[in-house]
Amino acid sequence: MTVANNPEEAIFPTDLGPEYVGFDHIHWYVGNPKQAASYYITRMGFAPIAYRGPETGSQFLASYVIANGAAVFVLTGPVCEPPGEDESNNVLQHATKEERATLAAIHEHLTRHGDGVVDVAFRVTGKVDNAWK
Repeated sequence: MTVANNPEEAIFPTDLGPEYVGFDHIHWYVGNPKQAASYYITRMGFAPIAYRGPETGSQFLASYVIANGAAVFVLTGPVCEPPGEDESNNVLQHATKEERATLAAIHEHLTRHGDGVVDVAFRVTGKVDNAWK
């Protein structure tokens, strides 16, 4: 993969290699995804695209997907407290190992950093492995 010498040229996918198409989305961990989505929608012109939460079967996490043109944000936050060592938390008794791990990671990120970007996803063509060469 080549890097453009001029920053203005860097926005064109052909300058960054044929397999790089562009950004797909930015994933945020936030303490209150409903409030964060509402802020971006009412103040920054974003539009709601998708939702995941208790109403859709996700008992432990809520996510809002919002977009403004090509800018797509996924705002994810916990619906319940972090998993503890004691098993007295009735809410988490039905959580899978993966759900517990994800919930713990979100709570740890929020404790250390507050609301913030956790992942940036890119669009690529062909095999994903080719983008890393």
